[in-house]
Amino acid sequence: LYTFEGDKSPSIRSSSDINDLSTIIVYRDEDGETVDYTLRTEGSEIEAKSYYEYGGDDTLDVITEYKATGTVNHNESTDLSNWDWLDPVVDTTKPKSKTVYLADGEKVDYVLSYDESGKAETRTNYIYVDGSKELIWFTLSYDVEDVSDPDSDASLNDSLLKSKTIFTGKDVAYVLTLDGLNVTGQSFYIYDGDDLNYIEQYRAEGTVRTDVAGKDETDEPYDTIEIGALRTKIQYNSNGQTINYA
Repeated sequence: LYTFEGDKSPSIRSSSDINDLSTIIVYRDEDGETVDYTLRTEGSEIEAKSYYEYGGDDTLDVITEYKATGTVNHNESTDLSNWDWLDPVVDTTKPKSKTVYLADGEKVDYVLSYDESGKAETRTNYIYVDGSKELIWFTLSYDVEDVSDPDSDASLNDSLLKSKTIFTGKDVAYVLTLDGLNVTGQSFYIYDGDDLNYIEQYRAEGTVRTDVAGKDETDEPYDTIEIGALRTKIQYNSNGQTINYA
């Protein structure tokens, strides 16, 4: 079983929709519950393939995305069985990202992002609102370019911190740019309903805390921050495209 998704169309059902194609999802069986892999596309051009790994009871463990090349050949046909896209060329030496899940298989533990050569650049850890299955409290991003084992928690320390992102509900509230525990900037995310309206980036000084012992989201903000001058303001349209930059 497989499905097609697009940026402009909820599903791809005809050759005229090929330019809108963004994702192909392939399932392990006909029940459409367990994903085998996904293909990320830009129209008919395949850009990446993500493999899904599972533990016991089909609990999701890891998703790894690799650079891939190929073309969705739809043969000018509206019959999906005639679409040839199952065997793109995948470069498994060049991962683009790796998403590792907690034991419940629902919440992300951390994400590793890689550079063009396949070397890990950044690790982002997820901290959740206590008792929630999906609401993120904040994330911490670390520079792991010089870390020998970026999957190991023991390899991380505060001096590697690059940013801290605070969430309100499912939306980003603000991002702190960091040099270790020291704050160098703060970006506020402003919404119009569900759509991101603009981001204001300020100079800032202060320090952050990374511990959560004895704390919860109701204590936020508990970082020490002094906001300075406005650096930039980026405005977006309803499609998430930049329409103004000042």
